[in-house]
Order: sequence, then C-alpha cells, then structure tokens
Amino acid sequence: MTKTEGSRGQDPSRVIAPPDAQKEGEIFDRFDFGSAQIKGPSKHEQQDYCTVAFPMEGDWWAAVVADGASWAEHAAEASNLAGTSFVEKVRRRAERGEEINSATIKMFLQTINVELLAKSRANERVAIERANAKKLVGQERDREIGRAIDRPTTFEGMVFNGDKIITAHLGDSRIYVLRAGVLSQLTRDQTRAEQLRSRGQPVKNARDESVLINYLGYEEADVSVQQYSVEKGDVWLAVSDGVFKVLDDKEIEVILSQQKDAVSLANELIAAVQVKGAFDDASAVVVKIK
Repeated sequence: MTKTEGSRGQDPSRVIAPPDAQKEGEIFDRFDFGSAQIKGPSKHEQQDYCTVAFPMEGDWWAAVVADGASWAEHAAEASNLAGTSFVEKVRRRAERGEEINSATIKMFLQTINVELLAKSRANERVAIERANAKKLVGQERDREIGRAIDRPTTFEGMVFNGDKIITAHLGDSRIYVLRAGVLSQLTRDQTRAEQLRSRGQPVKNARDESVLINYLGYEEADVSVQQYSVEKGDVWLAVSDGVFKVLDDKEIEVILSQQKDAVSLANELIAAVQVKGAFDDASAVVVKIK
C-alpha cells in the first residue's frame, strides 16, 4: 500500500502566489495541523483526497477530506474536483474580502455538486452506447451506465477563522473533536443503515452500512453545515471511512490524546489502520488548537 505523509507546509495546490511567511508564522502560533493517507489493497487508484490549505486572506484556512465512492469509475476525479474546487472557492472569496459563513460554504458545495452532475451528464451518451454494445438490459444496464458516468464522493470540510470553525458534511466520512480528553463525533453517517436505525428499524443487510443516501454527485445532495467555537487544547479530526471502520472511537481517542504534533498524530492513526488491516483507502487530517 502506498502511504503519503502530510506536513505543516503550504498547500501544494497553491501556485498563484508565494506563501506569506508572516501569516504562516501567525497561524503556526495558534494552530498545528497535519495529514496522512494510504491507498487500500484494491487495484483502483487512490480515491481519497485530503489537504490543508493556507494561508488565505483574513486568517481563513481550510482542511478537506473527500472519499470517492469506489463503485464508480470516476471516483478519484470526483473527490479531487470536490476538494480542490472547494479550497479555491474559499480562497478566492477570502482574497476579495467577502464574508464567509455557513450559507456561503453551503453555496460553494451546491455549486460543486452541479459541476459534478454536469460532468456525469456529458458522459451519458458514451456510457449508453457501451451498455448497448454489451447488450445489457434491466438493472444490469442501469448499474453499468451509472458506474460509467457517476462522480460520487463524500465530503468533510473544516474552515477555520480565529476562534470559530465551519464544518461541512455529506456522506459517511466523519468529523470529530477531542476536547478535555473526550472524543465526540460531530457528524452522522448518511447511510441506509443509519437511516434505518433512526427509524427504529433493524439493519438486516451488512451492505447497508456502506450504501450512501447523501453525497456530492447526487441530484438531491443535501449539505449539512454547522458552526462551532474552537477552544485551546482542542484536537479536530476529519477522516474517511477507511479509518473509523478499522479503528473504534476509543482507539482514535487514545491516539489523539497523546502529546504529539498533528503530523505525528495523523501518521499514527494511519499506522494503526495498517496494523489492524486496511480494507480501503484511508485519510486523516488533524488540527490542534494551541
């Protein structure tokens, strides 16, 4: 499995202007952040996207984890487009000195969803021709066309400014915060299994744990956006399901409670996933509030 280690350095997608050393120093005085990622055992390309992007005007900066759904051919494209486009939209608005709030973040992701759907529709004719050539019918035909055109991805965004954070959530990746030594899950998995549980119904099919009912690239995508205050000593975490389906909350809590820098904590989470047995791509972004 391929492993990539994040750093406290500048977002590699930033190519427009050199980093502001003074602003970077100010950010590092208040925050410590890092990321780590591995590719799972399957033959497909890395389908997770994760980054920490800074510096931005007005002390804004963002962290993202997106997990492309493995059943689709264009999963990696979807997660990369969602992550890079989101960061760029936040950056451009910050540079214009315009307000960034929960409504703004929701609007960004709704726009990205439209972009993903447009790309899917552009491929529809080719996918139909391919299904026709294979003489597929019924559900098998529908699955083949969907697999070929859809660009589905989960999305976790954390946008920081001063003492507040705006989070954005779609799908079954997660955002956690460790505060005063206690780990809390701030997002709710948007899966068929969780939907059944919320209705008081039993989950009879284990596959329902992975069936998404909300994600980017879905016609009815519904963005969940929340705003929180950050506190000194907080450890914020965004992870794909390749992490929390291997490590339980207590294991995550123990790792994040260590007195180590954010890069080390992100790497320890991914290392623990490898030790227990990674089944999927796994990504983690850790942010510590000093």
